[in-house]
Amino acid sequence: MSPRNELDEYIETNLGHLFPKGNDARTLYHYTTVDTFEVMTRRDADFICTYCAAMNDSAEFSIGIKLIRDYMRRHPGTMDAEMGTALGKLSQNPSFASWSMSFSRDGDSLNQWISYTDRKDGGVAIGFDLDDLN
Repeated sequence: MSPRNELDEYIETNLGHLFPKGNDARTLYHYTTVDTFEVMTRRDADFICTYCAAMNDSAEFSIGIKLIRDYMRRHPGTMDAEMGTALGKLSQNPSFASWSMSFSRDGDSLNQWISYTDRKDGGVAIGFDLDDLN
């Protein structure tokens, strides 16, 4: 950890309420660029998702399919056989991919900053209350 300076003290004292505190299990964070943040905070805004087949990590798509299958196994009454068939076709053909928005429980993750924000212009981690998202 680097030594603290006047700027650190000023930020903590005057802007500390804007930063995540610890690992709050009721908050999920979305890391994004400043440009995307500006779009998301407009009055008529909605979530901005990424086409799964265009993600830079192909494992994200296959892991998503696995999570859906695991959910279906744990909750057998929530999805019918037709949904299972559709999921099978989806996993065989990534061009049928859906859209996704990624969240993290960690409000300050170097991996997330590197992967989802702009190295030159920086980015933001937007905190969402889990109950509000649901």
